[in-house]
Amino acid sequence: MTNTDVPSPQRRQTRSRTGTTRVPTVKATRACRIKATRKVTTSCNTREDSLSRRFPGLLPNLLGPPLSSSPPPAPAPTPAPAPAPTPTPVPPAVAAAAVVVPSSPPRASSPIPGPSYDLDIEYTLRVNRTTKVKDTAVTTRREFVIWDMEDMVENMVRSPASEVEGRDYRVVAIGVAFRAGWRAKMSRSAYKHKTLTDFVESGDALLSDMDRAAETLRGCDFLEMKVDVKIEVTLLQKAFPRTYANEPSSPGQAITPPPVAAAVPRGSRTTQLLRAESQQETRRSMADLLSSIHERWICHEPLCNNFGHWCWVAFTGEHFAIRPSDGETWTNRINEGRESASVEQPPNQLVAFWRSNTGNQLKVHPHTRKGKGKRRPGSTDSSTEEERKRHRKRVEDLRHRRELQRLEDEEEEREEARQQRKYEQERRCRQRQEDEDEQRQLDDLKRRAREVEAR
Repeated sequence: MTNTDVPSPQRRQTRSRTGTTRVPTVKATRACRIKATRKVTTSCNTREDSLSRRFPGLLPNLLGPPLSSSPPPAPAPTPAPAPAPTPTPVPPAVAAAAVVVPSSPPRASSPIPGPSYDLDIEYTLRVNRTTKVKDTAVTTRREFVIWDMEDMVENMVRSPASEVEGRDYRVVAIGVAFRAGWRAKMSRSAYKHKTLTDFVESGDALLSDMDRAAETLRGCDFLEMKVDVKIEVTLLQKAFPRTYANEPSSPGQAITPPPVAAAVPRGSRTTQLLRAESQQETRRSMADLLSSIHERWICHEPLCNNFGHWCWVAFTGEHFAIRPSDGETWTNRINEGRESASVEQPPNQLVAFWRSNTGNQLKVHPHTRKGKGKRRPGSTDSSTEEERKRHRKRVEDLRHRRELQRLEDEEEEREEARQQRKYEQERRCRQRQEDEDEQRQLDDLKRRAREVEAR
């Protein structure tokens, strides 16, 4: 019995899971195992040859090791040599559909190339509308992620230059502006502005817009970015409160300023109302201060010329009259917080003015309290009398100069009136002479006309 007489094993073809490659399977029979161990010499169209031609390197994996329970194959007799038949040609459709399975596992597919350009980023941090920190960063698009921007902003906030120093802050706005360009050329595209609500939520949209801008500009090799982050720190706004005049200045009592109104656009009606309200509060505070000064410094000294009115009494016992203008100056200095002025102590400039101009209103010795009492009309000392004489003389001189000036003005007016009358007389005389000349010429013409008619 030769190889040609051995019945061929039953074949069946099954479709793989992918549905593209047909893998032949062999029914496990004893005859097949015997045939697989024999040396093929007479035919080239056996099962092993077909699989070897179609799937090189796959046959050992499909057959696997022989079963241990099967008996060893018997040695086959040496067959007679036979002419090798012509191999069956494979149709082109079958050859195209056949998939060559390599012996090594396939490699992973290469990643899709991403955008490739450089990034020049300029960061600006504004704390309470004031620029505090500026920084720059240079990177590439393949290495840049949105978390890098967030980390940079956090580092700027933690830096000592921001003056935040661990205080609670609120992000007011995140503005990003970018434009594409070429490094070899000076031309740039226009900036595109975006406002981010959050780095994480709006980061993907920002990166997409950046890539789209780089793709739009052909040959773009870098992209400029400006990141402007505005934060608000409430504690820094109240770190240096204003000292108001109508509040006690004692160091033990806490100073709480009135609530600050929200910022509104300039020139609006709300701004005008707020300004008017603040002015009214200032006037009310100044009126309260003036009332406190008057209540505190009522003069109770009968020997003072300003008795019953308002006098500031120095530590030396001197009395200085508080006039309305002095009270206004005093309240303004208290409201401004200058010169350590208060209800108990007037400004230093006002005290110096009192000493150099008005003088002491109390005409007794401040320590011995000996004096002539209240002054009677006419009971003045020599210095006051001389001062009054000088003042009277200045008044008389001034009155005399004014009288002379009035007389001179009247004389000038009379002279102007005389000149005007003289000019009018001369004008009327010239007009009368001209009228007479015209009348004389007219009479001559009439007379000549009558003579001509008479002839």
